[in-house]
Amino acid sequence: MKRLREAVGEEVEICLDVHTRMNLAQAMFFCREVEPYHPFFVEDPLRAENPANYITLARSCGVPIAAGEQWPNKWAFREAVESEAIHFARVDLGIAGGITEALKIAHMCEVHSVEVCPHNPLGPISTAACTNLCMAVSNASVLEVPHRPGTRANHIFPVQMEWEDGYLRNPGRPGLGVEFDEAEAGKNRREMNNWPPRLRRLDGSFTNW
Repeated sequence: MKRLREAVGEEVEICLDVHTRMNLAQAMFFCREVEPYHPFFVEDPLRAENPANYITLARSCGVPIAAGEQWPNKWAFREAVESEAIHFARVDLGIAGGITEALKIAHMCEVHSVEVCPHNPLGPISTAACTNLCMAVSNASVLEVPHRPGTRANHIFPVQMEWEDGYLRNPGRPGLGVEFDEAEAGKNRREMNNWPPRLRRLDGSFTNW
């Protein structure tokens, strides 16, 4: 982290994704260690199953904390948001119930000065939905985008969100603002005949990547 900050300077924001790899003691130590290099946020330092742990973590360090990509609804966000234990809500529209539920989460966050930073590791439809969410709330922060719109899958999504100078723009087209070529998508069909990689933690429990 020190080398990264020295390399990019002070003008570039750094988001550091731990992806639930640490226990509480490790996360407390880690966040204090990276604090001098002022990351924009540290994401998911703790497992998602116990949001109350974030309260203890927030009281032990001064690093902004982002969490929530695995939380399935507003009830899962409630404790961490109401206790102001997180600073950025990483709501995932595909997990948390779509735009309507995400709006409710965003409004709850606004009351507690928590900014919304949607989790968006997917494609053009997810990017469009997240863009519309961000445009509908006053506490949107930044939006994760895996690929610049118009650079991937153009044959399946001939119309995508507009991009200019690092900003996503919705030109006001009907719906989410993207177009989907169903016939073209059919040509790229894949058989669901195997499982994705299965990973385990040291205690033997299943985990994602």
